[in-house]
Amino acid sequence: MPDLARIEGDDIVIRVPIATIPLAVNAGWAAHKVDTPVRVDDPEAFAKEMLYTLNAEQVGRSGNTLVMDIMDQAINGAIECGAGEEITEEEAEKLTTSFQIASRSEHEPRRENCLIDVLPIKDRKK
Repeated sequence: MPDLARIEGDDIVIRVPIATIPLAVNAGWAAHKVDTPVRVDDPEAFAKEMLYTLNAEQVGRSGNTLVMDIMDQAINGAIECGAGEEITEEEAEKLTTSFQIASRSEHEPRRENCLIDVLPIKDRKK
């Protein structure tokens, strides 16, 4: 299987072919990673539900999403492999403050720049 994550231009891109979702669901259940065995008859609808879950803020997790958690794990893995230059906590706090100020001054990202589109809550199956 090819790498699901790679660098494309200036972005880290994670691609999961929708056609592989039924296999991934069954393999996940067989590996005890998925709690409930299900048959996926409509991979596109299932993918939309997965996207909603990936991008939804997790209750009680300070607004984090699963994608943010994946990023945190990947950052820690890169640091463990020697990427980046260690700095003091004081330097880190200054950097964090400067990033927060910069992000407040930028406009919201335009939707056409997104790789994925999340089904609005009102359109989700009940």
